[in-house]
Amino acid sequence: MRYPTILMITVISIAPGCFFSRTKVEAPVAAEAIEKIEIGRSTTADVARLLGAPTDIIFSNREHDPLRVFAYEYTHTVTKTTGLTLVVITFLNADTKRDHLLVFFDDRGVVSAIGESLRAGDARYKFPFGD
Repeated sequence: MRYPTILMITVISIAPGCFFSRTKVEAPVAAEAIEKIEIGRSTTADVARLLGAPTDIIFSNREHDPLRVFAYEYTHTVTKTTGLTLVVITFLNADTKRDHLLVFFDDRGVVSAIGESLRAGDARYKFPFGD
């Protein structure tokens, strides 16, 4: 091999590179659908119709009624990752945000409270160096 070929192979093999990655887990929680849930009126069936199947079902821990549905939990997570590779070192920065919704039910299966934090859309790509 001649010198320029060796130089080209060396440069290509140690050349820097960068990448972007986005990971989503579960379906997004629709804020418009949450607004349609009425405390004191909507039932477990209404919530499932509006939001779909929950990510998790939380049951009561009452000794006399251990299988009563206490809450539906909905989560949606977004992670955005940025990476930079220099020779043999890779620098990464990942930002993970999530939507988290809890819909609580009373003894009759009627919505008693709603807790929400919709932050999945706030995930950002960031430089590998810094915050």
